[in-house]
Amino acid sequence: MKSTKTILPLMHMIVDALCICCLCMLSERYGGSGNILGLYFAYNVMAFLTQPLTGWLADNCRAEKFALLHCVLLTAVVIILAWSGFCNPPMDSQGTMMYAVIALLGLGNSTFHVWAGRLTSLLTCNDIRWLGVFVSTGAVGLSLGSVLASWALAWILTISICWLTLIYLRSEDMNKPLFATGEPLHHAMRRTLNGDIYTRIDISVAFSCIMVMALMAIVMVRSHAGSTLNGQLPHSSMMILAAGMVTMAGKIAGGWIAQRIGLATTFLTAAIVTALCAALASEGAFVILLGLFAVNCTMPLTLYMINVVMRDREGLAFGLLAASLMPTYIAMMISQTILE
Repeated sequence: MKSTKTILPLMHMIVDALCICCLCMLSERYGGSGNILGLYFAYNVMAFLTQPLTGWLADNCRAEKFALLHCVLLTAVVIILAWSGFCNPPMDSQGTMMYAVIALLGLGNSTFHVWAGRLTSLLTCNDIRWLGVFVSTGAVGLSLGSVLASWALAWILTISICWLTLIYLRSEDMNKPLFATGEPLHHAMRRTLNGDIYTRIDISVAFSCIMVMALMAIVMVRSHAGSTLNGQLPHSSMMILAAGMVTMAGKIAGGWIAQRIGLATTFLTAAIVTALCAALASEGAFVILLGLFAVNCTMPLTLYMINVVMRDREGLAFGLLAASLMPTYIAMMISQTILE
């Protein structure tokens, strides 16, 4: 399990950094707010709304296929971008190739997240602490990729993600008997918050559906709260990096705190602190960053709970929560369009 706890979070950071780095370079090539809004909207549709489908596929396919697929897709993006840079004129003005690149980039992101998220859930027995560690690193990747976006960074990240994927495929975690035979990890052991092992929890279909919808609603509200707080920070490279680090710290801390004091207490405390920080956001950046830390403490909680409810469908569960981020993004995009 050592590889799962270390390599997958590092890969998460690199994939998100690569994706935002490519988006930034595309934004420079296609000036104008209309093109940029369309670019980011298309990317988010492919990266997030496809995750329920890729998650379902991950639950029913060999893990190695997804590992190699995200490498091929992301590498293809950088190669196409590099090739287009030597064209004269560059990519056509209508952006046809741009949207092809966006489709590859979004699918590469989607396949990675459901593959790695599912493996983390299964191989750590749904341990809430390591769920928090895995989801946390993406925030730092987004910060670094947006601040340091360049061709050099894109190539370094592409080589790194392919190299780490191959290392992980040869690791002990990916060579367990169930992976070797290609069988899904149905009825794999899970771990409760206090560390006890359980193999089965009987939950009715109706209750499962209600719980899944409730958790998706929580993710929507949390996404809106986080975006609102983030939008009130000063726009500088240092603040972008600080927000990424604080977000990562919150997601890691949330899992470890919940393991100590329980889900309900952690969630209620985080909600109260977030509300207070949102109300006092005018007091300065420190209060806003504290709010970001608190709201992100709930991230591993919702992932843990949906894995419990959707037993043996961890890929689909991860994808449904990811897709729940889209309503907030659409609302932000509409708001930005109106303001402009």
